[in-house]
Amino acid sequence: MLCPGPKGGLMRVRRGTRGEAGRTRPRVVLKFEDEIRLPQGGMLADQLERLGIAPWSRLVNTFPGVEVAPLVRPLSAQLIHELQRKGAACDRRYRPARLASFFAVEAPDGTPLDKLVSFLRIWGNVERAYVQGEAVPMPPTPRADPSADHGYRRPAPEGVDIRYAWRFPGGEGKDVPVVRVGAGGHVAEQVLAALPGCAFGDVLLLDVQYAFGPHGSLMPAEVYDAEFEAIRLAVALGVVVVEAAGEGGYDLDWYQNGAEQRVLAPGGEGFRDSGAILVAGATSAVPHERTAGSNYGGRVDCHACAEFGAAAIVAEVAAATQGMAAASRGYRFAPDQLREVLRAQGTRSADPAADRIGLMPDLRRIIDGDALRLAPDLYLRDFIGDGGEPHTGPISASPDIIVRRDRVRDPQAEFGEGGGTEDTAVLAEVPEPGADAYVYVRVRNQGGDEATGAKATVYWAPAATLLVPKLWHEIGTVVLPPVPTGDALTVSREIVWPGAEIPEDPRCCFVAVLHAHGDPAPGRDALTDWDRFSTLIRDSNNMAARNVQVVDNVPVPGVQPAGYIPLPCLVTGAFDRTREMTLEVTARLTQDTRLLFEAPLALIDELGLRREQVEVDETTSTARLPVTAHGRQPLGTARLPTGSVRACRLLVRLADAPADRFLRVALRQSYQGIEVGRVTWLLAPPSWYPSRPRG
Repeated sequence: MLCPGPKGGLMRVRRGTRGEAGRTRPRVVLKFEDEIRLPQGGMLADQLERLGIAPWSRLVNTFPGVEVAPLVRPLSAQLIHELQRKGAACDRRYRPARLASFFAVEAPDGTPLDKLVSFLRIWGNVERAYVQGEAVPMPPTPRADPSADHGYRRPAPEGVDIRYAWRFPGGEGKDVPVVRVGAGGHVAEQVLAALPGCAFGDVLLLDVQYAFGPHGSLMPAEVYDAEFEAIRLAVALGVVVVEAAGEGGYDLDWYQNGAEQRVLAPGGEGFRDSGAILVAGATSAVPHERTAGSNYGGRVDCHACAEFGAAAIVAEVAAATQGMAAASRGYRFAPDQLREVLRAQGTRSADPAADRIGLMPDLRRIIDGDALRLAPDLYLRDFIGDGGEPHTGPISASPDIIVRRDRVRDPQAEFGEGGGTEDTAVLAEVPEPGADAYVYVRVRNQGGDEATGAKATVYWAPAATLLVPKLWHEIGTVVLPPVPTGDALTVSREIVWPGAEIPEDPRCCFVAVLHAHGDPAPGRDALTDWDRFSTLIRDSNNMAARNVQVVDNVPVPGVQPAGYIPLPCLVTGAFDRTREMTLEVTARLTQDTRLLFEAPLALIDELGLRREQVEVDETTSTARLPVTAHGRQPLGTARLPTGSVRACRLLVRLADAPADRFLRVALRQSYQGIEVGRVTWLLAPPSWYPSRPRG
């Protein structure tokens, strides 16, 4: 049988038993109590009657033509029993049911199966009996063209990015068998027949659904007890089961079995977890919507494009993931581990709360993230101590963007691993307009592969509390030397910043963006969509900013107000719409220092400050607010207009200017309680840091 597969378009998989296309007939399944033991051989109906287990002749007289057969054939019963013992030893949560006690009762067309079930239930030795609907194939899907760029193969959010997996050893999934169980026979028998040939980490694809109840609602196979027990055994043995959720358009949380238990409602009374990965169908278009026919609910683990078979696509992802895990780690994931990986690493549907179909797996996230971490993962630090993971610490204080007035002969020895400056935050010098400057970028690699051919692009921008992309001016791009794994700090060669392009006020901030094969730079959409941009500046380790200004700790002659050190910057609004932003000052200055926040009157009013609290200069339409020089002081929250740029200053008058250390002050901007940017000033003794603007 064929289903979507690597490179060749479709992967060939082994069949289960009775694999002919089509539907099965409805039947009745009964389970005798576990104490009932039937001898092997002979006519089963005669044994039931002779041993006093069931009045079979009476049943046949009432329902002519019925036949009974065990779900587990006598020759395989011992083997299944041994598999159950092995499953219980491997999976402590597995509680085996006696599969040899399950029997199938076939009846001629027209037999009232519900009445047959009622007849069987009055037998004292019957534990349970139920009508099992017909097994129905999932809707037919077109054969995948090996040369076509089908959407499900593409990068997220459109697809599962299967082509990305092909770059890595094991990523084609060739060494991971995928056994397809279709509608040519009932699932329980097919799964039990397949298990003896399955190894730990193999994949069983249940590409079938069942017609359930009087209205024939299409449900996943595990709603039936025998199917559930067979699937649960497979999972206990370490076989990954990928199961179609079904095309009934039904909320599975509300499904009730014959005992009126909501067995598919996680957390509810009667819930049972087979361990299978339950897959719903979604549309091909982005954002993916749940298809009108797909079942949904809390039990659904993930979704994929229904056009090419959602469960088959997820089975391909599972095989690729298992192949890469085996190639890189030497072992495959257990079923529960792989299910959690696919649940957690993916693309949301159009309306997750309403769709309730989980994520669509994203192989790039699986490969690059903690699940496998096979690709390079370069990062720039946001601050000293940043380890490359998402954090809640400061941003815009990267020590890894270094600007120098003079070319450095050996930047790796000067700034790289083992050079003694790894955690030095003030390696940068302020350039001089008209004279070339030299920019260096240093990176670390926390991924699983050396990064070769990676690039870094550096931009300058005026000092601003929110570095919106419209403020960025490109300086240049450099190809990095090979960056090894293991977090060794690696330094680029110089990017020349022509003196003619250096702004008149060279106290700039800098933004660096990294791009590597397997670890790409943020896309343009991340720079034009506010939600993605605000997440990017905090969580992406491929981008960092240095918005740290080193200035003399003595007043600048001729600057008003006299005796103050001016610290200018811009306060900017979001680029998409008016948003509420909060400003605050943090300072670590000496005793008796006076600190002022100067801003346009419009911003003062937007922050909710009263005129009685500020000193107003009507000639410049600005106002100054006294601010604490020790610790943190919120300035207020303002609705900053779209694209607004307000020129502001902090003004510092030091009572005591230390000759042996820096003093620090910062203006911080946050959105909904999360920092989105800051400007930091380090006030330094003039003798300590000579490379600053003159005059």
